[in-house]
Amino acid sequence: MVRRRRWPSTWTKLHSSFTAQDGQPFSKAQLDGKVWVADVFFTSCAGPCPILSNNISEIAKQFAGEQGVHFASFTVDPDTDTPKVLTEYGKRYHQDPAQWTFLTGPIDKIQDLAKNGFKLGSGDTPLIHSEHFVLVDRKGRIRGYFIGTQPEEVLKLKAAIERGRVGLDEQASAHDLERLPARCRPPLIGDATHHVLQAL
Repeated sequence: MVRRRRWPSTWTKLHSSFTAQDGQPFSKAQLDGKVWVADVFFTSCAGPCPILSNNISEIAKQFAGEQGVHFASFTVDPDTDTPKVLTEYGKRYHQDPAQWTFLTGPIDKIQDLAKNGFKLGSGDTPLIHSEHFVLVDRKGRIRGYFIGTQPEEVLKLKAAIERGRVGLDEQASAHDLERLPARCRPPLIGDATHHVLQAL
């Protein structure tokens, strides 16, 4: 009997109440069917956030013009990071708004998405930011975590995006599953009819 693992989905936490840097509403429909990378940050961060944003900028160049690949950066400081501030921040990192979206919204919704959707952070402590990139597949399932401040991890992320873009990831490897935080590693599923690890 083939045993498969069910991947956690981010869709149930991606509320329509988020706002893009252009001031327009942003929902999961704009990411549906795409391979996308998420991170959480804030524009006044003097720590890892600038490194993550710079690395997304570099990764995005590799996939420029690819409509099936997107990047979404969620601020955890919505009081400061208004759409106007996010727009200026994006210019600093040569953001292409068609491929990379900066998002803000109610802080409770952002924290809920980060902790219960992306599985970042733990307990009741507010998430300040994270050094991880979260790779999400076309069906809204988390496929991996990559430390965005480490060059070798960024290279692995580029390769994973490419595999997903061309549909080569037929199933998750043991190594990929080990990358999931312990609290969100999905249980084994004994029924082989659950095709939950289809190609990205």
